[in-house]
Amino acid sequence: RPPIDQSTDDARSLLFHTAPLSEDVEILGNPVLRLRVSADRPVAKLAARLVEIGADGQSWLVTSGLLNLTHRDSHAAPEPLVPGAPYDVELRLSSAAHRFNAGGRIGLAISESLWPLVWPSPEIATLTLSLGALSLPVRPHEAKPAPFPIPERHTPSRDGAPRPTAVTEPVLPGLYRIELSTPLAAGPPNVTGARLGRGRLEVSELREGDPNSGVWRHRATSSWMRGDWDCAVEAACELRSTADEFQLSESLTAKRGDTVVFETRSESKTKRDLV
Repeated sequence: RPPIDQSTDDARSLLFHTAPLSEDVEILGNPVLRLRVSADRPVAKLAARLVEIGADGQSWLVTSGLLNLTHRDSHAAPEPLVPGAPYDVELRLSSAAHRFNAGGRIGLAISESLWPLVWPSPEIATLTLSLGALSLPVRPHEAKPAPFPIPERHTPSRDGAPRPTAVTEPVLPGLYRIELSTPLAAGPPNVTGARLGRGRLEVSELREGDPNSGVWRHRATSSWMRGDWDCAVEAACELRSTADEFQLSESLTAKRGDTVVFETRSESKTKRDLV
């Protein structure tokens, strides 16, 4: 999957950034964000993205972090927020090794959601920030590169192998869809003479202003072919929500050629527990 410019998401977030850097800055480790935050709903999230903003204005993700604020004190015993009450929280972003180039800027984008990586809160929540600080694990400049005795190796590319594609454009005003697709394709024969195939389609969809309009669909197909033996298994699932529960549909289908030899489907509902 190719990297995707973060500028659109930055515009929908509270964005802080440095002045253009006079020299390169390297980080290695976990950035830590400390904030005093309040929310107007009993369930809300805090998402932070560390980005590099180039001289051309494009924004590229370095690392990110997320905290369900009902888990501010404990993941084992979450508690609803008191609307309007301030809380001091610490958000540890995922570890990163990155060089911010001179001339660019270091950016911090804060939001209540991180769709489609995280399901939206049951209600639209507004966060209020009063205090905050970001600590970066800055790596000291080296007088000369440290020795690295482990040889570098690169996995050779598979000529002709299908590459995943990403489609992120809005399909209608206010309706957003992210689609990731890898066409089903069989690889070369293995030691048994069988050709194994893999393919998938993942679609995330959300309507602006309606946190419970989200739909996540995933379909994965695996195939095995050798001589007149042609078998495939397809697994699919779809996730939706209301303000009170998650609704999951799942299916599994096995085929030999065009003939379905096994098929099963299930539906389940799970109460939202401060999610």
